Amino acid sequence: MGDIKDQKIIDETQIENFIQSTVVIKQYLDYISSTFSSVRDKYMAENVSWILEHNPESKIVLWAHNEHISKHYQAMGKYLAERYGNQYYSIGFLSNKGKYTAGNSQFTISTENKLAEGKPGSFEYNFSKTGLPIFFLDLNSLDTNNPQSNWLNDRLYQRIIGGDATDDQFWPVSIKDKFDGIIFINSTNPSKTFLPIKNN
Repeated sequence: MGDIKDQKIIDETQIENFIQSTVVIKQYLDYISSTFSSVRDKYMAENVSWILEHNPESKIVLWAHNEHISKHYQAMGKYLAERYGNQYYSIGFLSNKGKYTAGNSQFTISTENKLAEGKPGSFEYNFSKTGLPIFFLDLNSLDTNNPQSNWLNDRLYQRIIGGDATDDQFWPVSIKDKFDGIIFINSTNPSKTFLPIKNN
């Protein structure tokens, strides 16, 4: 056994991080063997809570797919909203047209995927009619008695695309049930990726 000065001292934080890493591995193994896809969002929420609990003086900005951020049933955001109440503020990103980065049927990444332009009856279409290229809308501050904003309480179409490109992009939703606020970008460009891309 060497001199005590040559031995590395492992502090409590390192031990906690190591234990949490093993928990994440167990969560992953459970996820890939589970028939319930919602377990992924449950574990995502648990890991966000772990970060917050170990940094009690901090706030967190959490960036993820709309459907994970959403406060809808079995989404990560739903679990976080149940735990933290109005301390969890969910912001959805909507865009009317442009291109996006996603996988395709050849198991490659493409940046040439086209967003189907917002169609009548969709939130994206209605937002595009403002003529504003980009804006933020706090859904929680809307006057529910104002007839001009009542349509935001309706179930309209919203674009939902996962990790793979699709032409079937719009699904009926209640946007106020999902998000506290909206960032709308009328026309968007694809994100840049370090992964190999195939644009043909």
